Amino acid sequence: MKLGLPLATREKELADLKPADSTRTYDVRFQGRLRTFPVFTIRLELPKYRLENGRTSAAQQDYIAKHKVAKNFFDPSRSENDEVQKAQHAILKEMASNSVEGKNLFKFFADRDQEQPLILDHVGFVVNGNRRLCAYREINEESGNSLISM
Repeated sequence: MKLGLPLATREKELADLKPADSTRTYDVRFQGRLRTFPVFTIRLELPKYRLENGRTSAAQQDYIAKHKVAKNFFDPSRSENDEVQKAQHAILKEMASNSVEGKNLFKFFADRDQEQPLILDHVGFVVNGNRRLCAYREINEESGNSLISM
């Protein structure tokens, strides 16, 4: 399973998306204002997980201690590193199967269409939707589907 394409590829694919080509929009409260953004379908392997994630910070510290890796293992400057992305995926996978809200996201999304798009930054890091992306990647690894909305 690919956990994010190389930076240059992500930048090119995102730059090629044209708002006029989008048939859907999604409203998001951003910087205190409700804004409407176009929704696009992208390859599931395009996005990378954002490491500066409030939900995963404690689990990242646990991972560092358990696996005896460098204290800066999850530093944002290492976001392009495949091993770091694999570790973040493992953390998110555990969280998605034991969600705080009492939902197992794998079961929840297995038979549902995607309703909320992922929100990515301009270089393809997930701003909102890391656990959903993890769940969709795991579910679609088995089904062979390789597209997701962002």
